[in-house]
Amino acid sequence: MLSTRVANGTLAESTYNSYSDTVRLHLTPGLGRHRISKLESAHIDAFITSKRAKYSANSQRIMRSTLRKALRDAQKARYVSTNVADLSEPVKVSRRATEWLDLAQARTLLASLKRDRLEALWILLLSLGLRRGEGLGLRWEDIDLNGGTIIIRRSLKRMREELLPDGSTLSGRKTRLVFGAPKTEESWRTQNLPKPTISALRRHKRRQARERLAATSWDDESLVFTTPLGTPIDPDNLAKRFVTLCEKAGLGHRNLHQLRHSAATIMLAQGVPLHEVSEVMGHSSLTVTKDIYGHFTADRRRAAAEAVGNALWGKGKALA
Repeated sequence: MLSTRVANGTLAESTYNSYSDTVRLHLTPGLGRHRISKLESAHIDAFITSKRAKYSANSQRIMRSTLRKALRDAQKARYVSTNVADLSEPVKVSRRATEWLDLAQARTLLASLKRDRLEALWILLLSLGLRRGEGLGLRWEDIDLNGGTIIIRRSLKRMREELLPDGSTLSGRKTRLVFGAPKTEESWRTQNLPKPTISALRRHKRRQARERLAATSWDDESLVFTTPLGTPIDPDNLAKRFVTLCEKAGLGHRNLHQLRHSAATIMLAQGVPLHEVSEVMGHSSLTVTKDIYGHFTADRRRAAAEAVGNALWGKGKALA
């Protein structure tokens, strides 16, 4: 049933691969001894408990969620009458952002990147909070440098090659780079570019033109960000490069997703409303944005309360 969803486009191939890995590595070894009709919520609770010492709460959540979806399909096929995973104990996971670059650290990073070949990409990720795959999937036709806008409509991902019966693949490789749709429907969005970001993109376009002339071959996808040969940049290699750059800048060990968190926290610190931050980030709902960044609005709520009090009764005064 899942493979059918991949074929008809209702399930992303990357999601299918994630489900398959979870089933193969965790669900089958941990719960496979139970007949599906005999599976109980207590079995699931015990299974999740056994994973707590070694796996994060989010990993446990993914295991339970994958099982719930599988049992939902079993219900539709009438193999079971009840989805016992729904009756099991939920796994509590905090989605709050815990690590990011503050404004001073972000400026330190930008100063250290001025001669980096991918300076414009780092600036784009930091200023707009793009996901790495969204940045690497950009084509020049997605960017209007004169109008100062950018359209996010695809993402570059590394996918697993389909295995043949003998365990090999047609390409001889285990994975491949694939351009696909963004993470969610809301991730399809048009954003305005800050003027410094436009300038960085113009410099990058001139640099890329020189590289293209110097290259003996060029993989022409009209990509904004490529290797020196014009080929797509591996998202994992980009992440490793970012770690190195941050360490050289004296910012310690950082991961690439922190640029996305940094963009959101800087916007909130500058007074951008939460719902507008949600639109810029391409979140599936405002609830997601609140879960991740809602705690950053506490100071602004206090400031709003003080502003109302000052306006009505004067600064520093209280009713007797």
